[in-house]
Amino acid sequence: MAAEEKAEPGTPAQEKATSDRDGCLLIFLPDQTAQGADSSHLPDVEAEQTLAIAHALREGENFAPLVLCPAGSWGHRQASALGIPHLAVKRRRSPLLLFRLWLWQRRHAHALVLTTGGGAMPLGRTVRRLRRPGTALLAHAFFAALPPEEVLRGKTLWTAEKIICGNGELRRLLSEAAPDARHDRFELLAPGIGERFCPPAPQACPRSTPEDGGHFIFGMGWEGRTNSGVLTVVRAMSALWQVGGLPPWEVRVVGSIPGCADVLEEAERLGVASRLCLLGDQSPPDFLAACHAWIAPGLSPQEPPAALWAGFAAGLPVICSGSALHVELLSGCAATGENFAGAAVIPVVPPDDPQALALAMRELMASAPWRNVPERAARARACWDIARTAADACRLFSAWREARDSVGDARQDVP
Repeated sequence: MAAEEKAEPGTPAQEKATSDRDGCLLIFLPDQTAQGADSSHLPDVEAEQTLAIAHALREGENFAPLVLCPAGSWGHRQASALGIPHLAVKRRRSPLLLFRLWLWQRRHAHALVLTTGGGAMPLGRTVRRLRRPGTALLAHAFFAALPPEEVLRGKTLWTAEKIICGNGELRRLLSEAAPDARHDRFELLAPGIGERFCPPAPQACPRSTPEDGGHFIFGMGWEGRTNSGVLTVVRAMSALWQVGGLPPWEVRVVGSIPGCADVLEEAERLGVASRLCLLGDQSPPDFLAACHAWIAPGLSPQEPPAALWAGFAAGLPVICSGSALHVELLSGCAATGENFAGAAVIPVVPPDDPQALALAMRELMASAPWRNVPERAARARACWDIARTAADACRLFSAWREARDSVGDARQDVP
């Protein structure tokens, strides 16, 4: 039998008494049928959000977190580095794992079980069944992707008291899968990105510009799903290629590209293949440090947060499509007082409109907006910072706790 290993729980100060704190089990186990689910060297959206939330909960007063993650994964290593109490799982249904979880839940009068992604849901449901009725709350979180269709139609998903959605479009799709689901079950919590998307300081990695003979580089990427918009970018490149008076330019795409062969074929057909670089996985800081602008042309509601926010984190001017997701995210940032016209974003272009995108790219190259990168990055931080996601999650969980306690107090007042 393969054994699960438990990380060192941290310093004594981190192990403060939990009698007045709810237990909070945060589970991220990728769907084993998903492509790339077993990657151990790269973080995914679920792992990053979960660890950021666990770190924030540990510093608070209401919850004592325990993270459940795949053994040997990026999340496992990161939890160890941050001193977050965790269990590293080798076998998801082993008796030893269930026994350890049973021991953990006995230490808390109340427990919150949060799963992220479809692969974690069955185990989350099992842990809740270990609890007495009314002493545990089960929540499933989908920050950037929906589970497979069979999961949407199954019972496991809809046994949760709360379902967290990364954006309004995901909530709409989930509610359509179960029209009779209670509307108060859904909560919005937009995912963020971490410091790993911030490029080095300019003096450590100076950015060449067209003024000193370098190419103007448009970057895009970290979008591995359908409707990434990369074909729209290729067609915009064709329109831009015919415009004179521009500095040398190119487009670099990083990460997993859906339909890569079709993209290359279209670029060859339109005569812009020499200006297009499909780079695969790259170090985010190094890649972003070489870019002068960021393009977010995607249309999918299941777009990873870095597809838009990476440019903001790097302080780059950003051209994005007017997808429902982008409009929602930018509206949320505008509510914080962010002035995009002077910060990091240029006009939002109509979805799937190569001509409009080419015009925006042309105007951007002519306006030299890549200057003052650190100032733009600082002003946009509230939009993309994963610490904001973690703080919002802590407030949400505390509100659930207060609602539960108020119900309990009301019951005690009944004669």
